[in-house]
Amino acid sequence: MTTPPSSPISFVSQASPATRSDPWTPGSPGVGTGFCQALLADEATVCAVRARGRGRYCAEHGAEYKELTRAYKEASATVQSLDKLVLPKRTRMQALEDAQAVDDALQVAEALLEAIEEEIEGRRTHHRRFFPTKDDGHEHWLRKLQVKHGVAASLLAQLQMRKERLLEEGEAARMRAEHIHRMDALAEARAQRELARSGVNAGYAARAEWTRSCTYASVAAAPRPPATVRSTPSHRTDPWAVDAERERRAALWQTPPPPENCDRGGGIFVRARSARS
Repeated sequence: MTTPPSSPISFVSQASPATRSDPWTPGSPGVGTGFCQALLADEATVCAVRARGRGRYCAEHGAEYKELTRAYKEASATVQSLDKLVLPKRTRMQALEDAQAVDDALQVAEALLEAIEEEIEGRRTHHRRFFPTKDDGHEHWLRKLQVKHGVAASLLAQLQMRKERLLEEGEAARMRAEHIHRMDALAEARAQRELARSGVNAGYAARAEWTRSCTYASVAAAPRPPATVRSTPSHRTDPWAVDAERERRAALWQTPPPPENCDRGGGIFVRARSARS
């Protein structure tokens, strides 16, 4: 199985013009008789037009020779300039941390690959159509281009894998952020419910505490101001006697009786109470 002639990387497997003797066989039109030495576009037929002056090609093929030379030299200059841009990307692949940077590197790598293919095809076509003999310098240059082509293709594949990995990581990060946001929203709602529930419970507790503080026992146990003796307008009283009586009664109420006087079975408790009154 042979490589198609149109493939830009098939120049090594193809026979060189020097081994293809058909177009330049002695006796063919134009060979050794002052005719144009270029092959036609079919790359199999020698031009039958006489060459110009002492040149090797006719006017048409002379102009085509110059055009093809200019084209592959421009492609070669593009390869050299793009290769300088691609070199940092090749050595610092992991430094490309976002998809946009990878896209920029992909554009440069694709342009480099296209330029290499264009130069290979241009040089191969140019040499096959205008030179019947093999040129070692030309073949060496094509082998170097083939190596660059393989490196550029490998770089392009690595950049594509890098972009896919970054996209997967970005998608995973986006899903993780959405999950965290969802969990935070649920936690916030739960906290609001707990806060509302604790507020209701606190209100119930405060109301219950207020109710307990307002029982009869708590009210009865609360300190009360000492009793005052009011004088009636029907009779006049000695103010000193009123104050003395008030102090005596207050002292009796505030001083607890001795333990032996608290026997409910005898009459001591009754006498103590009657004595206070």
